[in-house]
Amino acid sequence: METPFNKKVHSAGNGRSFYQPRLPGAQWRFGSVGNGKWAGVRFRDLMDAARPYPSATVYTFVSSEVPYVDTLTVQQSGLSDAMLAYEMDGKPLAREHGAPVRVVIPEMYGYKNVMWVERIVVGDKLEPGYWEQRGYDVNAWVGHSNGL
Repeated sequence: METPFNKKVHSAGNGRSFYQPRLPGAQWRFGSVGNGKWAGVRFRDLMDAARPYPSATVYTFVSSEVPYVDTLTVQQSGLSDAMLAYEMDGKPLAREHGAPVRVVIPEMYGYKNVMWVERIVVGDKLEPGYWEQRGYDVNAWVGHSNGL
């Protein structure tokens, strides 16, 4: 079930100074993009093993960094490189990068890549996450969210 791949993770703060309406946080222009080799368990493999109820439509990731939470739809989490990562660059994930495990979904901005995951809640209602409650796009697709 382990899935290694090299992918960029784009911070939602990358280009934040250009967003209209203005959003909270550091007003970065560019340069907040990191590339890493991630390894972990694909969400689709994890959920195949967990066998959630057929009515499940969303997965909410709860971080130990309270009150941080974010939600992915079952469809979003089913992307081939969406995973619960426990390694970065061939080493166990370090605390500053989200250990013990973190969400990695390269097609979406970093705020959807929840770090320090302590719980996954399977449900049927999409709730706005921490940054979405502050004006960020729920769908967070790189290059297609918040007017970019």
